[in-house]
Amino acid sequence: MLSVYAFDVAGPRVVHDPNEISELLQRPETVVWADLLHPTPDDLALIEVEFALHPLAMEDASKHGQRPKLEIYPT
Repeated sequence: MLSVYAFDVAGPRVVHDPNEISELLQRPETVVWADLLHPTPDDLALIEVEFALHPLAMEDASKHGQRPKLEIYPT
């Protein structure tokens, strides 16, 4: 399940269309929180696209039991 929230000067709000994430991220005054609980492959694919995440980061995120690590990507 994917739940998305936006926080800005107007206060917190629920984002009903997750496809808005990339647009919201372009606003410097807005913080976007995506909460994933038992995400489906479609949820993970949407998050990868909307947040412009590296495919290897998403591969790690989709596997349970991954140890915390720091990886630096060119973007």
